[in-house]
Amino acid sequence: MKGSKSTRLEQWKAVERRTGRKPAQLRSQPILDTYLMPTWDAYTMIVSGTESISLQDILAYCKLFGERLDRWQIEAILTLDQERQKEWQTQLQD
Repeated sequence: MKGSKSTRLEQWKAVERRTGRKPAQLRSQPILDTYLMPTWDAYTMIVSGTESISLQDILAYCKLFGERLDRWQIEAILTLDQERQKEWQTQLQD
C-alpha cells in the first residue's frame, strides 16, 4: 500500500493470517528453484540499505561472506536491481 513501510508480500501474508485465506497474489507467485536460492539470498543481503547495487557492492559482499559468484549470478543480481529501481520509479510517479 502506498506510504506503507511493509512490502506487498508482507501485506499479503498478513491478509492470509487475518482471514485464513491465501490472497490471489500469493497463490500466483512464482516458485524459486532451489539452485537459485543462493543468488536470491546474495541479492537480498546486498540490496538492503542501498539505493542501487554496484559491482563494488557485490565484491564487498563476496569478500565479507567468503562467497564466489558466477558471472550469471552477478548479472542476475544487477538485473534484479535494475527492475527494482524501475518499479520504485513507477511507484513514485503514481
